[in-house]
Amino acid sequence: MIDVIYSSKLPSGTRQLINLLRKSIQIGDFNPFSGTIYSQDGLVHNNPDAITPKEIVTMDWLCDNIIGSIPTMDEISDEAKSIVELQGVSKAKQTTKESL
Repeated sequence: MIDVIYSSKLPSGTRQLINLLRKSIQIGDFNPFSGTIYSQDGLVHNNPDAITPKEIVTMDWLCDNIIGSIPTMDEISDEAKSIVELQGVSKAKQTTKESL
């Protein structure tokens, strides 16, 4: 995990809980990728213990509690494209919105 981003308009108690969650993830006391995880299309994605770091880095799906979608290569900046390509994602692997 790199960070948890949240609105500055959240109540202070909620911000404290998020910061506690962030620290728990950073020190390894909590793994948000453990247990049964459902993708937006209802498929179950889980391992007996947790999704591995390699599986996380190569995820091409979003959890069911995420609002949004993974952008296509045409929707991201040139700077982001070079980073995505470093991760091994190619245009051939991308799904366009027209094909959905």
